[in-house]
Amino acid sequence: MLFDFCKTKDKSEIIVLTHITSPFLKKETIFDAVDILQNDSKSKSIHSVHQVQDFVWLKKSSEESPVNFCTDRVQRTQDLSPILVSKGAFFIAKAGDILGQRKRLPQPLLFFPLDHAQGVEIDNFEDLEFARLLKG
Repeated sequence: MLFDFCKTKDKSEIIVLTHITSPFLKKETIFDAVDILQNDSKSKSIHSVHQVQDFVWLKKSSEESPVNFCTDRVQRTQDLSPILVSKGAFFIAKAGDILGQRKRLPQPLLFFPLDHAQGVEIDNFEDLEFARLLKG
């Protein structure tokens, strides 16, 4: 569907793909992301993420392993390298780059960190209840 849509557009046109499951995304944030992409001559796309600076474990089958910290010493979370969690709030790229690479996020890729509220995605009932609380 995305590729068919891009075929109807000029190759230089910026395409913004958003998802309705991100109800707190602001239009100003999208404009800011488009500006960043347009002012970066090397990058082909920009994507919304949530930046996490916390101790993270990866679970594969029945094994867990630390991702970003050492278990043999005390570390401060403030000193950890951020982990970027993909958020479906937006995917932004030029139509020609999407078609040329056949990807919704052509490389090289920029990441745009969202604040906590804009990073909320409604993927299940619990997320919906949380969004209702945020809305007030």
